Amino acid sequence: MLNTLSLARGLNLRNKVLQRYAILPGAMATRLPGMEEIIAHSIRARNYFVHGSETKFSVEATYDLYPFFTDTLEFIFATTELLACGWNSERWVKEGFTRSRLKWYIMNFAQNKGRVFAALKGGPIE
Repeated sequence: MLNTLSLARGLNLRNKVLQRYAILPGAMATRLPGMEEIIAHSIRARNYFVHGSETKFSVEATYDLYPFFTDTLEFIFATTELLACGWNSERWVKEGFTRSRLKWYIMNFAQNKGRVFAALKGGPIE
């Protein structure tokens, strides 16, 4: 009953994160295909660690992937907060590689997404 009441008050965490992701500019979002699904898995992993909820991954895979899931949530919240402060993300995306954690996330997104899908299929996490 409490879960139902909390949903009536507003968006759940997954929808809040998806709503933030939706405001990312196209130049950034196009570099992150399949992000909606990664966000969903990130929230499930977070719920596993916080509440002990079920996850679609084995416990081992969940532990192996949690740094990427954490980075996903940090990426969404950091970029949207920077955008709210007037950050010129279009220019930033076009610049060369820097030591930025945000750039690192974008550059390694495809590889990490592949690790997630391999874990879902029960394959090895490389």
